[in-house]
Amino acid sequence: ETFQGSKGPHKNIVIAPSVRILHALASGSFGDDLLVDAAPQERRLESLKAISKLLKLLPGQNGNDAGHCRLLLPSYHSSLVALCVVQASTQPAKSLAILRKEFECHSRPYHAASGRTLASFLLQGDSAAIEQSRSWEAVCGLVGVALMGIPAAPRRFCVEAFRMGLQVNPQSRSILQSLAAVHIFAGSLSQLRRDLDRSLAFRDEHSLWRVGCEAGALQVALGAEIAFGERCDFGRLLRLCELAAEANSGTSAFQGAAAWSLGDAVLRESGASAQARWRWAVRAVASQPLDKSLRLLQLATCEALAANAKTEDAKQENEELILDLVAQMESAQFHLTSDPLEAMA
Repeated sequence: ETFQGSKGPHKNIVIAPSVRILHALASGSFGDDLLVDAAPQERRLESLKAISKLLKLLPGQNGNDAGHCRLLLPSYHSSLVALCVVQASTQPAKSLAILRKEFECHSRPYHAASGRTLASFLLQGDSAAIEQSRSWEAVCGLVGVALMGIPAAPRRFCVEAFRMGLQVNPQSRSILQSLAAVHIFAGSLSQLRRDLDRSLAFRDEHSLWRVGCEAGALQVALGAEIAFGERCDFGRLLRLCELAAEANSGTSAFQGAAAWSLGDAVLRESGASAQARWRWAVRAVASQPLDKSLRLLQLATCEALAANAKTEDAKQENEELILDLVAQMESAQFHLTSDPLEAMA
């Protein structure tokens, strides 16, 4: 109810409560009538007063005074969010223009396209750059959500705001979730794929191998396409999991194991056979032999093979294979708090 769909706005759409709260905090009119529709003229007058104050306040604000607290934004970024939210309630296009101008002026050194990513800032211990990257990501996400809640704002406005945030942190899970929600609501699968592939570097394997793929971002990409139902291409999703797992093998063993596990979830969602899941699990263990969760996944898929065996000989063969897998886990010194065979029984 907070979107403007491709067929035009609904007469019953109202400004989302979350946007009203942001507007009230920014304009200083946080009263009992917050969620009650005020007269348009009265609301517009309040907005104009707040905008005038915030425009004067913004240039003198400090962009580094949050004390590196993840729950807070610096004064400059907080004022910018307030200004854009208040402006969006009356002039969404001008709100986006303000965000675009400030973003281009102050955030360019922290764009992922410059080769300096949030991951590189963390490795270098550059606390100032980490703070700025986090702050700009939050600003674009908050303004994008605010534009989503404005009925008069075209869908492309919030999409552009989210894309700005992804320039700073291409694998921001919160922004990817919001962007995916916009595309799912509009039914724009091709645009969803382009945005996700660009952000997660799936079309540039050299970049993907350099920065890796976070499991949270991959999970958003998979869930968003599965939400399209019959239009979902499960083969494509498996390929994405494969790319992410291979890329993460050189950057993070934990992220790589998560990508293989997500691939198994895709196979289960697609209704794949137990044999297909078993082949995937074998590849996963071969890629990450020291990951306990993948070993257990392999054990579970082998048990599924035994349950689906059509002959007694095949069932006996799979049961022997299960015993071999348990013995391999014990020899590799994987600590098991209980007997996996009893758990599966």
